[in-house]
Amino acid sequence: MRDDDDAPIGAGPVGTATATTPAGTPTTEPTPTPDPRMFEQAEDVTEPDIYDYRATIETDKGTIEIDLFEDLAPKTVNNFVFLAG
Repeated sequence: MRDDDDAPIGAGPVGTATATTPAGTPTTEPTPTPDPRMFEQAEDVTEPDIYDYRATIETDKGTIEIDLFEDLAPKTVNNFVFLAG
């Protein structure tokens, strides 16, 4: 290592990088994109007169429980339960 007070800070030899594959050549096979699932209409999967529907979300900070209002928004709750199930 030189002791040169006139050299700019950070000055020194610059390394070079070399590519191991030609540019534009993929190194792995691309992951195929899955076909999206399409639904004409959600199946009726809820029984609002029997169950009180809730959603539970678990995080690293704790558990969040959400009450789904099947009496006020039956289609929304049914869609949620259908898609989450």
